[in-house]
Amino acid sequence: MRLPIFTFQQLRVFVSVAQEGSVTRAASQLGLSQPAASQAIRELERRVESELFERERNRLVLTFRGDQLLRRALALLEDAVGAEEELLGPPNVLVGDLDIGASTTIGNYILPELLVTYCKQHPHVRPRITIRHTRPLVEAVVAREVPFAFIEGRANHRDLKFTRFLLDELLVVCRAGHGWLDGPQRLDILNEQPFISREQGAGTRQIIEDQLEKSGVRLDAAIELGNTEALKTAVSAGLGFAILPRAAVRRELADGTLGAVDVVGLKLRRWLHTIVRKDRAIAPPTQALLRQLDIPH
Repeated sequence: MRLPIFTFQQLRVFVSVAQEGSVTRAASQLGLSQPAASQAIRELERRVESELFERERNRLVLTFRGDQLLRRALALLEDAVGAEEELLGPPNVLVGDLDIGASTTIGNYILPELLVTYCKQHPHVRPRITIRHTRPLVEAVVAREVPFAFIEGRANHRDLKFTRFLLDELLVVCRAGHGWLDGPQRLDILNEQPFISREQGAGTRQIIEDQLEKSGVRLDAAIELGNTEALKTAVSAGLGFAILPRAAVRRELADGTLGAVDVVGLKLRRWLHTIVRKDRAIAPPTQALLRQLDIPH
């Protein structure tokens, strides 16, 4: 088996310099002398036969070759840390970080409940959840900033593997006591009240617009708000109606704060997905969560 031409220590220094933009700051962060860090970079450049950095406005920035190496280096160091945690942890006990991303609805309303059982079964694992809108979360997985994610929006990328994991229902909701709750309503009635929506870029809004269009309905948002909690508050105050995931309004439906409208001929459903780079191995803590949820991986 051919061995790599660089060492993990050289990669650690390289990644730190890339992140800090300075050999001096990288050396301080790693507890090395500045000459030792400089020597590591010079030796690494000699071995890969390419310059990895160039100076730009008193800051070191990656060259094309450096950018290529950074993606690989991050993945290699992450795998090495995972192997270390597995080998040094208690035998037959899962340890390390559950490092995953989740789009907003999943991260706020679905994932916390799933983690209750997981954390009881794996007390030595530390969950680290990154919550973002679908589009920036997909970009983060592609860029290797987030190793694995759960998303609700629609996305396609040649470097990613998408797997369905949950069919989610979207409900038309209005305040308690609203006349729409008296019985089934026609589809065109949705144009008679102000529609309160998430902002552009939110995964839920994208799905709603796509599915309403298939039903021949176009809704223009009278109010746009930045999160689901704000939408629920606005609907409860009587400012209009919203279309929200069932998981996000489960509590309000139970206590009668909000009601779900029965709109004839309108069934809004969307698949939630997991995403991971095709060239990236899934870490053991994440594998354990996928097994718990019965998600293929």
